[in-house]
Amino acid sequence: MNKRILTYIALCFCFLMIFSSCTGESVTVEAGITDAAAISGVEGSEFAEGFDVATLKTVGKHSVSVIVDGKTKKYSVEVVDTTAPVIEVGSIRVYIGDGIAWKKQAKVTDNSDGKIDIKVDSSSVNTGVAGSYTVTYTVTDESGNSAVKTADVVVATREVTEDMLYAEIDKVIAQNIPDHLSVADKIRNVYSYIINNIKYAPTPETGDHIYAAYMALFSSGTGDCFSFFAASKAFFERLGIENIDMKRSADGAPGKHFWNLVNVGTKDAPLWYHYDATPTAFSNGQISVLGCLLTDAQIEAFDAMYIQGYRKYDKTGIPASATETITFIPALESDIPN
Repeated sequence: MNKRILTYIALCFCFLMIFSSCTGESVTVEAGITDAAAISGVEGSEFAEGFDVATLKTVGKHSVSVIVDGKTKKYSVEVVDTTAPVIEVGSIRVYIGDGIAWKKQAKVTDNSDGKIDIKVDSSSVNTGVAGSYTVTYTVTDESGNSAVKTADVVVATREVTEDMLYAEIDKVIAQNIPDHLSVADKIRNVYSYIINNIKYAPTPETGDHIYAAYMALFSSGTGDCFSFFAASKAFFERLGIENIDMKRSADGAPGKHFWNLVNVGTKDAPLWYHYDATPTAFSNGQISVLGCLLTDAQIEAFDAMYIQGYRKYDKTGIPASATETITFIPALESDIPN
């Protein structure tokens, strides 16, 4: 046989032997193992100094040195992942109107360090209605292993008492509404505080003005027209200002709307005015608040100019407003008959 061929074969053999001794045995393990014996098969084995065991959470091939019976051996380790992620989620309790960060409610762990995809089916949960519901979590790791878990969800009515609300209202009054002010100016201060501390946002309807006022003023900082009405009413009650609940009639503009009627006069000589702190969105996209101490004529002019039937109401048993204009709004005055 040609000496060159023999030499080539010998070199190849030596290379294979050297390569084999470098790579060592081939072993397949499940991702996340922390015991060197799972690789060597020998109890008491240890990973070579400096090896980061977290490496074995990464799916793929790795070269690993293990000390077996005092000798260092190299292994070609293939890490695989056939284990589904683990989901931990307890019962979830929220209050009506609260938002829920669903993914933050669950703790997901996996034996591998790849990305975890979390899907949440909360379609059966209505946070606007008190009751018991279920939410379903589906988690999948990069190796395609999936796990599903359901959790109970309780939507509850937040306990808000009249005493809780009025205790907070009294603090605001002490700081923002001096007792020496006239009734009209006290109302204007209430109006200013309300529009600067509540942002408009659609809110589940509860019909409970104590709850709505507390949530809008001292919890969420948001609310709809009922919230603005309820918060204002709470101030008027604590200030001893006579007020009447106002509601859009069924033959008015579509949907519901609430506001207040307030008396800036006395019991014997009342002077009633409309009070509405809810921001109004116009067709041109502008938002404005035009509702502090308006006469009947002014709200009718507003309806005629901007939103037909916006503050249309059943006048049965409702006193007529005072005729003197004390809140001058140029855009409305031209439409008010003399």
